[in-house]
Amino acid sequence: MKLYFSAHPGSWERQLQRQYDNSLFSHLPPITQSRVDDAQRKDEAERRTFMQAFQNLLQQVADLDAQVKVEAVLKLKRQIEGLYEQCAALGGHFSAEKQGLRNLYELIVQSILENVTLDLNAQNQLKQEVAEQEKHVTLLEYPLVAHLLHPQSPIPQDEIVPTLLTEDEASLRAAMSLFAIPQRQILYQEAKQLLTRLKGEGYLLPISWKRLEVIEQLLKEKL
Repeated sequence: MKLYFSAHPGSWERQLQRQYDNSLFSHLPPITQSRVDDAQRKDEAERRTFMQAFQNLLQQVADLDAQVKVEAVLKLKRQIEGLYEQCAALGGHFSAEKQGLRNLYELIVQSILENVTLDLNAQNQLKQEVAEQEKHVTLLEYPLVAHLLHPQSPIPQDEIVPTLLTEDEASLRAAMSLFAIPQRQILYQEAKQLLTRLKGEGYLLPISWKRLEVIEQLLKEKL
């Protein structure tokens, strides 16, 4: 039976897309349209929750007092970082909201640097945080990264390996940067075991074997 997926799925529906007709997920129940519909509703609920939080953030920024304390501004900075990560996992068309969050982030950081008395160590720490956030935002352009970082990730532990082996190489490399070296070693061993077992069952999966080579290469490079 043909299933009807969205053109721009959120994190929950996207994980079902990865599983659909994919022998890497043969240990899971088959995907049904009912499960797809449920995932779409869940994604839509997350979109509504995000938009409400986004509007609340804009109101908080508009209501800022000219003499606001640094603690309040830093709290807004953390809110913006969290909302951007949340937005990246939503699917759909949220480029305007992403740009708005980036603009707000820049304004908040600039405000701290210009209007708050910080010692040299605090300034350097803030600049380091900003640089790290820029790298993080780049990684979040890959939906897989955002889905793995989701607070209630739609990718449970037993689905991480087949999911990694399903993605394109660029997405795989981005996702692997989230894991420490010991975790990558475990992922590599589990991926090799999975592909070896499936090969014994008649599934050759040449593209997935190439993804395994990428994981092995990243281990050697110690990203």
